[in-house]
Amino acid sequence: MTQFLLKKLITTATPTATQLATTNTSTQKQGVEQPACTKEAASKKPAVNHYEVTYHINTEPFTAKKPTVRTNKTQLNSSSPPANTNPNQQPQKSQEPQNSQKAKKIQESIAFKKTTLSVPPLPAHVQNLNAVIGKEITFKWNGEIYCIYCGRKTKKSFNQGYCYPCFVKLARNDVCAVKPELCHFHQKTCREPTWGLNYCFIKHTVYLAISDKLKVGITRNYQEQHRWIDQGAYLAMPIAHTDDRLSAGRIEVSLKSLFNDKTFWQHMLKKIPDHSEIAAGIDTLTEASHKAAEIIYHVSTEAKKSQKPEEIITKTTPAQPFMPPLTVTPIPINESEVLADMHYFHYPLTAMPPSFSSISFEKSPVITDTLLGIKGQYLIFPSGVLNMRKFAGYLIEASF
Repeated sequence: MTQFLLKKLITTATPTATQLATTNTSTQKQGVEQPACTKEAASKKPAVNHYEVTYHINTEPFTAKKPTVRTNKTQLNSSSPPANTNPNQQPQKSQEPQNSQKAKKIQESIAFKKTTLSVPPLPAHVQNLNAVIGKEITFKWNGEIYCIYCGRKTKKSFNQGYCYPCFVKLARNDVCAVKPELCHFHQKTCREPTWGLNYCFIKHTVYLAISDKLKVGITRNYQEQHRWIDQGAYLAMPIAHTDDRLSAGRIEVSLKSLFNDKTFWQHMLKKIPDHSEIAAGIDTLTEASHKAAEIIYHVSTEAKKSQKPEEIITKTTPAQPFMPPLTVTPIPINESEVLADMHYFHYPLTAMPPSFSSISFEKSPVITDTLLGIKGQYLIFPSGVLNMRKFAGYLIEASF
C-alpha cells in the first residue's frame, strides 16, 4: 500500500441528462402530487439544475522533507566570500526574493480564478471513491502527521492540517477566514498582505442552501458547487455577487437575523430528502430568496448613503481606518430566473448506517469496513462516519 497525506476529498458535480422538475408554490401548498424527475415533466415546467456528485481521493505518494538545520544569523559560511569593507565601492543590486517565482504562480492562479469558473483537471494520482462504494476498504494510520502547507512533521494538527507555526503565522488561519465581516486588511494588519489581496479581493457569492435546514453562507465565485457539496447541501442557490470577501461577509451578517449560518453534521448526514421534501425545499428557497433580496437592497442602499467617496482617500492609515464601500450585485428575483439558478445535488449513498458516531484515527489507527456512501466530506461506514477533512495531513496507507 502506498503512503500518502490525507487531504480533503476532491469533488465534481456532473449535470444529469434530465433536470429536476418542480411545481409552483400554489400547487405545492394544495398538496398536489410531486412530479418525478423526467424529461417530459422537465420540458413542461420550470426546472432546477440537477447534478450527480462524484468523489475522488488524492493518493499521490508522500516523501517527508528533510528537516532544515537552523544556524545563527551572524555565523558565516566558510565558503562565503569576504564581506565588502571598501566604503567607496557601490553596493551590489539586491537579488530577487527567493519566493518571487512562488508569488508569480499564485498571481497566475488567481488570474485564472478571476476569469473562469472552469473546474481544474484532476491530479495524476486519484482514486474514484464512487467506484468502491459497497466494497470493503482499509485505511491505516502510521501515527505521523505532516503540515499540509510547509510539510514539517508535527505532533498535532491545527485547523485541519497545519503545524502550530503555520497556524499562527498564516492569514488563512485568522479568525476572519471563518468570519469574513471581521476582515482587517483595510487596517493594514493582515498577516499576509499579498495572499490576502489575492484571496479576499476576488468575486464572492452569497448563497442560500439546505443541508439539514436553510442556511446562508458565502464562498468564492469559482468554487460555488464545491462549497455546497462540502457542506452536504442538497439544494443551493446564489442570491448576490460581491467584488470582495468583506462585502460578502457584511451581507451574510445582515441575513443572519432570518437564516442560520451553521450546518449540524449529524443532521446533514441523516437528511435524505424524497421528492416531496425536495419540492418543499425549492419553495422554501424561492421564498427565502425574495426576503433576502429585500434586505440586500436595503443594506446596499444604506451603505451607499453613509460611505462618502472622499473617505476612501483621506482615511487610509491604521490610526484612521475606513470601512471599504460595500460592493454587491443582487441576483434577479424573477421566479423563472430563481429556478434556473437553483442547484440540486444527489450524493452517492447505498444505505444508512445504524449509528452516525464519529470515527477517529487516534482511537482506531486501522479502519477496515464497507463503504456505504459519501456525503459532504464524510465517508459513511456501518461502524460510523469518517470526516476526511478533519484528518488532513495524516500519513496513511489505503487499500481499495
